[in-house]
Amino acid sequence: MTKLREEQRGWIKYRDEEAKKRSKVFEGGTMESLEYISTQARITKERCFELVEEYM
Repeated sequence: MTKLREEQRGWIKYRDEEAKKRSKVFEGGTMESLEYISTQARITKERCFELVEEYM
């Protein structure tokens, strides 16, 4: 479980950085937060499928 915990910490950093990068295109606009959240949701969904495939 320690390995998974370390992987998740790295993955969270990646997810947040990717969301920030993608939302920066809309900086200051109403779409900024929407893009940030939707990017996080999409990447999280992908990660869930990866984890299920690997551990179940």
